[in-house]
Amino acid sequence: MVRGHKQKALVILGVSLALLVASCSESSVPRNFTPLDTLILYSNLPSGWKTTYGPGPGRGGIRKGNNAAVTFSREIPGDVLVISHESFRFPNSYTAQLSYERDFGNYGQPNSAWTFRSKVADEQKLTCSERGCWWAARYQEYVVNLGATIRQGEFDLSDMERLVRIADDKITRLMRQ
Repeated sequence: MVRGHKQKALVILGVSLALLVASCSESSVPRNFTPLDTLILYSNLPSGWKTTYGPGPGRGGIRKGNNAAVTFSREIPGDVLVISHESFRFPNSYTAQLSYERDFGNYGQPNSAWTFRSKVADEQKLTCSERGCWWAARYQEYVVNLGATIRQGEFDLSDMERLVRIADDKITRLMRQ
């Protein structure tokens, strides 16, 4: 009886490894755009913001070389507000999913006031802490991350939702090309 269970376990392990190898070797669909093309623009922001980085290549970290980032800031009395938008393209949707689960949207707690749901993203979440909120979404082999300092009366969840909708519309349009 023990030998039968060992054989079943080996078969299951073999099939699992074969599926893993197959999914890792799956290539991304050819795209006519890059992560840089998916970023929000300065013109999408409310007045009073300035560009502090980019848009340009991402600063490294999770995936050097095939990412892009842009950062904006706005000074208010006693504080500086920041909006950061990053876009990452992974070799395939499987590695994007693994990175999304491990690296994105784990910066705080879900916010029950958030109601926006992309109709196209495979996965998405919004988390918030005392420092701000972060929205992360996976679109096949792409993962986008948009974070912002939230201060009532200066930049709140409704302002963030407007930017998230712009980012979602942009990548949705590009992926449908």
